[in-house]
Amino acid sequence: MLIHSWCHDPKTGETFTVKETARSSYSMDLIPMSIDKVESDAEFIYEVGMEFLVFMKFNNIHPPIPPRRNRFHKTKPERKKRRDALLKGK
Repeated sequence: MLIHSWCHDPKTGETFTVKETARSSYSMDLIPMSIDKVESDAEFIYEVGMEFLVFMKFNNIHPPIPPRRNRFHKTKPERKKRRDALLKGK
C-alpha cells in the first residue's frame, strides 16, 4: 500500500509530501515539495484530464448528460406552503 498526502508548515511556508509505505513493514518519509513542482503537477493533471475528455468525445464514449430536474419545489412560494403544512401538522 502506498499513500501520498500533502502537508504545509504555516511557520516556514514549506510544502511537503508525506509518503507512507506498508508492504512488509511500515515506513513514512517527509519529502520537500517546491511550489513550482506542485503547479507543474497540477497543470499535468489538468492537461491529461482535458485530453481524456477529448478522447471520450471523439470516440463517442462520454457519459450521457442527465435530464434536467424539476426545481419548482425550491421556489419561495412552494417552500412557504411546505413550511405552513408542517406547522399545521399535515
